[in-house]
Amino acid sequence: MISSRKKVFLLGAISNYGSSIISIIVGLITVPIGLKYFGIVKFGIWSIITSLLGYLSLSTLGLDTTTSTLTANTIKKEDQKLVLKKSFLLILSISFILSLIIILIFILIPNWVNLLGKIPKDFLAESSLALFFSSILYILNMPLGIFTAGFIGMQEQHWAKFYDSLRTVAGLVSIILVVFLKENLVSLAIWRGLFIIFISLISLIHYMIKHKDILRIRLNKDINNKAMSYKQILISGFGFLLIGIAATVVWNTDNLVISHLIGASSVTPYAVSFKLYSVVFAIYTSINIALFPMFGKASATKDWNWIIKTYNYILEIMPVLGGLIWLGGLAFIKNIIYIWTGSNTYGGTLLVFSLGGYGYLLSMVNLNSYLLIGLNKIKNMVYIGWAEAIFNIILSIFFVKIWGIGGAALGTFCASFLTVSWMLPIEIKKRTSNSIVFNYKSVVMHFILILAPCLSTVLIIDEYINNSFLRFILKIVILVFYIILSLVIKPKEVKKDIYNFLKFQMRIKK
Repeated sequence: MISSRKKVFLLGAISNYGSSIISIIVGLITVPIGLKYFGIVKFGIWSIITSLLGYLSLSTLGLDTTTSTLTANTIKKEDQKLVLKKSFLLILSISFILSLIIILIFILIPNWVNLLGKIPKDFLAESSLALFFSSILYILNMPLGIFTAGFIGMQEQHWAKFYDSLRTVAGLVSIILVVFLKENLVSLAIWRGLFIIFISLISLIHYMIKHKDILRIRLNKDINNKAMSYKQILISGFGFLLIGIAATVVWNTDNLVISHLIGASSVTPYAVSFKLYSVVFAIYTSINIALFPMFGKASATKDWNWIIKTYNYILEIMPVLGGLIWLGGLAFIKNIIYIWTGSNTYGGTLLVFSLGGYGYLLSMVNLNSYLLIGLNKIKNMVYIGWAEAIFNIILSIFFVKIWGIGGAALGTFCASFLTVSWMLPIEIKKRTSNSIVFNYKSVVMHFILILAPCLSTVLIIDEYINNSFLRFILKIVILVFYIILSLVIKPKEVKKDIYNFLKFQMRIKK
């Protein structure tokens, strides 16, 4: 019999993995279709538009994350309804104001499309309209996203991920429809936006039916609940907003830097590699996302023993998964891209190596971030996140001028290494009164003894082995060797827990 807590975790983790698999499948289909139909320049423009939507997501003022966190950190249903109601009304107001602003900008500043970078004149009008409709429809959908956040706060991430997966599929349906009807980027923006709004409406109806007991509660004492007041929700949201801005800069600025300094066509090779890596990052982000509301709920019930034990256990696994992604990407991503989208969309070894290194660091940064978010200890995360963002911008611009698009990825890798990778563990130790301490020794020893030699060997194989079949076999051997050695050096209890984790997964699937 699976305990309630393990069931919540496994459902969350498995649904995240399922969502990632769907994202992989959709990406494998949409990217080549989009490249073939729109061409490398237009596809690059669409990649930039989606990056700008990442910035637009910040206009929620962090209220979606606040909804998840505050809901998870409270037990009373009255408080859960208060958070949902007030966050929804706040984002609804923001959406109305922001829609007016976007419309005015579109009317009064016709050259606003220059935000996208160096766009060929023939594509300016189409790019402008595509950006406009993408922005407006995204803003209209924002208030509905609160109910997805509500599912997460109620320990029901599987439903949140189900609707996220539907939204991903909506992108595939949209591009297939556009290609079938022989339409352009504007139509793609409209169809995609409308499909996503429709899915969000279904999510809203589902939440209202599933949690009607919460929604029916009469809130007669709202004004006396200062902890759940509009002011406190906004203050909490503002902290998440600042963290979100920093994260968005890190994840979306490279496309803009490349577009402005090199050109829109150079965005595509970077976007293709980043797309592959970001999908594979879900191997560990799925675990951490599943845990963060559980950290919050455990904090509300003062179950610190579980929090400490779980963090230390996951920390043993994260560097191994992150290293596997780094090593696997360096070994095989070139071949995957050649088969998937063609040789002209491969960005080079420096790009692949640097994105893999960033993913390795992110495996641990992601765990540390979600622990602090789950505990709602985010005050200093704002400064730490912005330190990374500033370093990322400066280093990416500097390195792009020297090494091209690979330099943008190198800047992202170095920025993470110089800031969040060591600052967040210090913050966790401080915020938990030394109860949770990052195990640097285990991470460093694994890197020096296992990961670094394997990475070096793959680079040597690529440089000196000409036979493609032999290269493939040798790289597979290196990956297997890495996995076996990584498990051998782990403590017995960790290996036992991994076995139990896999056994529980099989039970859930059955």
